Amino acid sequence: MAIRRLGQILVDLGYLTDEQLEMVLEEQGQRPGTLLGKVALEMGVITEEQLVQAVAEQMGMQIIELSDRPLPEDLRSKISEAMAQLYRVIPVAFDDDTLTVATCDPQNLRIQDELYTLLGYKIRLVVASETDVLKAIEKYYSTDKETIEKVVGEIESDMELKAQAEKLMKSEGPMDLTGVEALA
Repeated sequence: MAIRRLGQILVDLGYLTDEQLEMVLEEQGQRPGTLLGKVALEMGVITEEQLVQAVAEQMGMQIIELSDRPLPEDLRSKISEAMAQLYRVIPVAFDDDTLTVATCDPQNLRIQDELYTLLGYKIRLVVASETDVLKAIEKYYSTDKETIEKVVGEIESDMELKAQAEKLMKSEGPMDLTGVEALA
């Protein structure tokens, strides 16, 4: 079965007219490598929800709403913050050695393969809006960022540490690497 083109799906769903599709295709021609859906979204001729619906139909995937969905710690721990940000995914279910993840980029088939290789679970993709995925990453994985910011703030306000660093920087001659290592 051949995959239907996204532009035709947007027209079939009534989200674009044939004339609007032509305009979007023209604009896409001016921006090589930019996906049609992204161009249409940036032009304001479709909404993010309409794009998600069309992509889900094109890929034969389920749509999921993340905004009011809780993410328990045991499920969150299946995907690290770095993986969530890199692949723009959020884990949503784990059943019988299959991890279901929401993605805003279901056309990127590498996501499924790489997560399978890294995690060792079967990976099932569902579609969510980019806004939902990014908000969920911020909501559920931002605790590490706050901790890092707190540590940096504490280091910056540590007067004893600041005095030691200034002493090392002012010393003439070769730098004492043992002292620098101890300070670090």
